[in-house]
Order: sequence, then C-alpha cells, then structure tokens
Amino acid sequence: MASIRRHHPRWEYRLWDEQGIYEGLRIDVAALPYTKAAGKANVVRLHVVRQFGGIYLDTDIECLRPMDSLLGYRAFAARQSDGRLCNAVFGAVPNHPWIDAQLALAPRYHGSPGGWGPRVMTEAQTEDVTIVPTEWFYSWSWNAPEQEQRVHPGAILVHYWAKSWWPNRVPNNERT
Repeated sequence: MASIRRHHPRWEYRLWDEQGIYEGLRIDVAALPYTKAAGKANVVRLHVVRQFGGIYLDTDIECLRPMDSLLGYRAFAARQSDGRLCNAVFGAVPNHPWIDAQLALAPRYHGSPGGWGPRVMTEAQTEDVTIVPTEWFYSWSWNAPEQEQRVHPGAILVHYWAKSWWPNRVPNNERT
C-alpha cells in the first residue's frame, strides 16, 4: 500500500474486508458458494470493479512507478507465463461487459479450488480489453526459482506471487 500511495497521492484507495464488502456491495462473503477463500476473492474483486471501476491489485504487489497511463484503457490485463490473463492486476470502467462475462462464468467453479480466476478471465469475452505487456506487472512466473526472479526494466508493478491460493502453500521465507 505504501508504494501505491507514494506514486498516487491523490487516488482513492479501498481495502475490502468482509464488513466493507457487505456494506459497499451487499455481499455476504460467508454465504458465497465457493469452498476456498481464493474463490470468494475471485468473485468479490469482479463485483468491486464492476460496480466502482478502477484498478484491482492483489496485496502482494509493489508499485514501482505511476499507473496513470492505465487509466486510459476501458479495461486491461496482462498475461501470465502460461498465456492466461492474470487476475492479480487488472482494471475496467464500471459495468464493463468483460467483467459481466467473467461473473457469468464464475458459477461453473463452485466447489473448485480457488485458482480458477485466470481461467475465467481468459475465457470471458475480450472485446474492448487491452492486453498490456506481461512484463509491466509480472517480471517472473509464479513458479520461478527465487534466484531467477529479476525485475524487468519496463515493469510498472512487481507481483511477488505470495500464492495464498496454492494448496499446502509454504511461505517464501519458510522454504528450505
């Protein structure tokens, strides 16, 4: 958050917790039919961007330079290393049809593990969606060994891939 605020002192920020989600969107997170927290987060982030518009960022993102240029796109995302669009960083204007298409696809994943967000984002219609260069957000792949993780010179953000969605996740600082 500090890096984002440093580069965007006039932007409005919202950190969505369960109370804020209920008050702002009238969604009871506990009642969502997804078995994993990551699945619930996939849906909530889409509802937030659909209603309010803006840029969504996962909490393991560091901002390296201003993101103002992204505001010129009606919707945007970048591909991760497997070619799918990644839902860790994306944006859209309110009520963009791409977000609606993702919300329409999400019920297919009730009961699925939480890592389905990129699949839905990629399967949804992509008209009027700008696919920005991967290196702007994802300097390395989610499974890159730590010694190979280098920030790309063209990066706007760095995604550190905390992998909270990964089954049996071991935090980076606890790996042997």
